[in-house]
Amino acid sequence: MSKPNLSHMDDITPNTLFDAVKSLSPRGRGELLAFLRATAIQLPPEDGETMARIADILELLLD
Repeated sequence: MSKPNLSHMDDITPNTLFDAVKSLSPRGRGELLAFLRATAIQLPPEDGETMARIADILELLLD
């Protein structure tokens, strides 16, 4: 399997990520937050805590 071309990743900033999440419907936002939290449970503790914190921060910012 070939590696994806990540050269466009330089254009991604916290603001562009937040704008992308804001453009989701309320249902889409809920599903994303649920996915992040469900994924966090399956990760090693340090990564899981970070994923859960990201979900918490996104939820606060989107309210």
